[in-house]
Amino acid sequence: MKEDKALIEMGQRLKNAREKANLTQFELYEITQISTTQISSYENGRKSIGLESLAKIAIATKASLDELYFGTSPSSRATSKGELIVNCVDALFKEGVIVSLPKGIYNDFVSDSEEAYYSIGFSKYIFVLDDLVKQLKRFEENKESYPNPDFFRKQIIASCINKINNDSIKLTDL
Repeated sequence: MKEDKALIEMGQRLKNAREKANLTQFELYEITQISTTQISSYENGRKSIGLESLAKIAIATKASLDELYFGTSPSSRATSKGELIVNCVDALFKEGVIVSLPKGIYNDFVSDSEEAYYSIGFSKYIFVLDDLVKQLKRFEENKESYPNPDFFRKQIIASCINKINNDSIKLTDL
């Protein structure tokens, strides 16, 4: 049987994510209900993984789908600051956080342009985002004091993501 390099590489990423989360294959099974035999097959590159199983493992290991599937985080694929910023605005527009308003409607989060007004609907999350900025500032000022700064920074960001995701109102309702 010919080895598939992409399957082997993804399997290694799955294993690394599991180990980084300090989970055994059995513990991962208990969380995801994916058998240890399946997990072993995925990690050893013997079997292709479906999206549902990949998503379960991503949630259990607190890794992103991009990290597991591509080996990168979404922001690390941007090739420039401009691309990163534009990709973020595009994602916010798709999620309904940035919306086009008819002329004449105005609030604190609206900018004027020749064509239309745009609302950036962060007001709902202003306290969460304000707290995130404050925590990141404190972290940057003291990051040498943390034993694993990258992990701690990811925890700060994950906490903010969870606060927003646990909100019952969808972004498109803003």
